[in-house]
Amino acid sequence: MGMDPGRLTEIAQDSSIRVPETLKHDIGVTARALELLEEKQSEETARHRRYFGLAAGSVAAAASIALLLASGLSYPKDTFKDPALAYAQLEETFNLIGSKMNPGLEMAQSVQPMLDNTITKVLK
Repeated sequence: MGMDPGRLTEIAQDSSIRVPETLKHDIGVTARALELLEEKQSEETARHRRYFGLAAGSVAAAASIALLLASGLSYPKDTFKDPALAYAQLEETFNLIGSKMNPGLEMAQSVQPMLDNTITKVLK
């Protein structure tokens, strides 16, 4: 939809078209204002992303603590004489922890695009 370069040259050479003398200055001021606005928005976006990362980390830490408290803090006893049984119990424990954490992580990941979109709208 751009204009033909030849036509632009004709218009530029047409002395009957009056151009304000301050146009070049006004264009420069407007361009600089747009640059400053883009810089500010970029800085705000980066700051909001940092805050979101801290918030997400805090939520993950709180969820881990809640999980530990909900499962009841029990201190393990060294009752295994067979290392294979000890390893099997450890593996079962890690599987249980993973099964509890994965849904929370998936939920947080599914909400992230919505939060990013909201942050973008707020910055506009």
